[in-house]
Order: sequence, then structure tokens, then C-alpha cells
Amino acid sequence: MKKLLYPIAFILTAFLILYSCSAEEEDTAPPPQVQQPTPEPEPEVSQFTLTVTAGEGGTVSTEGGTYDEGTEVSITATPAEGYEFVGWEGNDSNSDSLTITLNSNQSLSALFEQVQSNVIASSDGTTTDQDGNSFGWINYKSQDWAIENAQVVTYRDGTPIPQVNADAEEWGFLTTGAWCYYDNDPTKGKLYNWYAVMGIHDNDPNTPNKEFAPEGWHVPSKEDWEALREYLIRSHFNYDLSLCENRIAQSMASTIGWDNDINPIEAGYKGKPGYQQSLNNSSGFNALPTGYCDFDGFQGEFRDEGKRALFWSSSSNNPNNLVSGASSAELDNYSPEFFILGKTKMFGLSVRFMRD
Repeated sequence: MKKLLYPIAFILTAFLILYSCSAEEEDTAPPPQVQQPTPEPEPEVSQFTLTVTAGEGGTVSTEGGTYDEGTEVSITATPAEGYEFVGWEGNDSNSDSLTITLNSNQSLSALFEQVQSNVIASSDGTTTDQDGNSFGWINYKSQDWAIENAQVVTYRDGTPIPQVNADAEEWGFLTTGAWCYYDNDPTKGKLYNWYAVMGIHDNDPNTPNKEFAPEGWHVPSKEDWEALREYLIRSHFNYDLSLCENRIAQSMASTIGWDNDINPIEAGYKGKPGYQQSLNNSSGFNALPTGYCDFDGFQGEFRDEGKRALFWSSSSNNPNNLVSGASSAELDNYSPEFFILGKTKMFGLSVRFMRD
């Protein structure tokens, strides 16, 4: 029995020694290495440029810059005194404050317009014509102009100027002075043929012409009209304030009477007398759209009341021709320009006086 126990004890001892060594090796072995994942690179953020400018007559709250995609930028347009904000170039909004989300390069410009005053409230003075009609006048540097149309029915010496029914054939064949009401309606303005303006009161070439304008005044010549036009252009009465172009019609037109049928969607509607009449007459000239009397070869024909203001000058490009070649001044409902043109002498136009 003892002999059997010795081998068993030996085997158990050896097993315990081997197990102990194995456990020690396991305790002292380094832990296995853990493989760390490679970090993903940060995505690049797109950037965009915003450019903001202000047109003449105002400022903007920021000039823009470079921003990360999706950045919101607030912009405010502020008009200067005498100007108003009218919109953005580069954006359809009509609000003076915008918030832009940058998802692309953008360029904006704030647009401003000068606020024009209404009709000048009072003239620089008044005077009276030979028939006792009082009319106001206004000074433009070296010129004094009447700001109401002539209403005389006599020449300066009291000689009557005949009133003629302009619908009749007689009007177109006259070579002496005459006047009519537009549409032969006494509630409307007086129109004169060129012979009345020149004081041609009979057909005798040896008879001196009479004076149409009151004492101290005259009917302006073509050169007088041109000087007025140049003065108004140079005095910033163009609707866009330019000093080169002829765009003074709106500043000369009255604030009433013009046909307000201008479509603002059409290109080039600004500066025309028929668009926003409240902006008219910043110069105080007060041109009324009384229309005119034409002659169709058989009888007189009234045209363009509410659309045109036409005034005679005392000048004629062809003084020896009894029919054609007289000079006139004109405003048109559909144009920003003030025209100096020629008209047939038998036409019936309005008249303005100018101080000598």
C-alpha cells in the first residue's frame, strides 16, 4: 500500500509544481495590444463671398465679406436726407432690411432715389396783363418766366384778338392772329395761332405788328427756351440728377392734369410727366397738358389734352413762309425730355410770357 501511495504523491507534487509555474507565467505575461481605429478627417467647410455696396444717396450696414456656407448675414440700407430707398440690385426684395443665407457668392447694391418736392407753393411774384388777368412768375437766375398760360384776348394796345371756332374750316386758312378754347370749351385753356403771338392783326404787310405780351414782357424766342432748358439741366432738375442729358420734363410738368397711364413695368418709365404726378414740378414751371389744335386740311382738330403741353416761341426758321417753320417748346406724357421743335403756324398752342 505504501508503495502505491509514493508514486501517486510524486505525481500530485509534480502536477502542483507545473500548475504553479504556469499560473505565474500567465500573471506576468503582457496584455495583448488593442488596435486603435484611424480617426476620420474633419470635412472642409465651403466659404462664399458676399459683396454689398450702396448707390448714391445712402449707406449700407455692412460691405460683406467671406463667410462659411449657411451663414446668415443681416443687411440694412439707410437713405441719406432727401433720398428714399427703392430696392436692391441683385435681390427682388423691396425691404430695406435683408437677411441673406450664404450658399453661393452674392453681390448686392442698395438703390436710392432723390425725393423730389411737390409743386412750389408760391411764385416769386405776380403781375397783370393788359386784360387785367393776374399771373405768377418765377426766377431762373437771369430769366423770369410766367408760371401760368397766357389768357389775353387783346393786344397790348387794346386791339381785340379774334376768337375763332377752331372746329371750323376758317381756322386753318387764317394768316392773322386768332385764339380759341381747347374743344371750344370756356372751362379750358386758351390756344393761339402763331400770327397772334407775332401781333399780325391784318394782311397788309405795311401795317406794323402789335405787341401780344403785356408791358415789360415778351413771348420767348427759341434761344430763350434753350437757355431755360440748359439752366434746368445744369441745376440738377433732371430726374436722375445727371448734368449731361435732357431729362427735365417731370420737373417742369404740373402735378395735375397729366394722364396717369404709364405702366411702371415698362422700361424707362421714370422721369415722365404721366408717372407719379406727385413727383412733378420740382422746378416750379407748372406746365399744364392743355393739348393743342391741329389742322387736318379741312378743319381744326383738338388733340392730346392730358398728354402734351406745347408753347409757341417768337422764332421762325422760315419767316417768309406764312404756314410753316415756327419754333415751339413741348413736353410729352411719355418722354422725360423737354423738346424744342417746329410747328405749323396755323396750329393752336399755349403761350408763356417772359420778362424783358
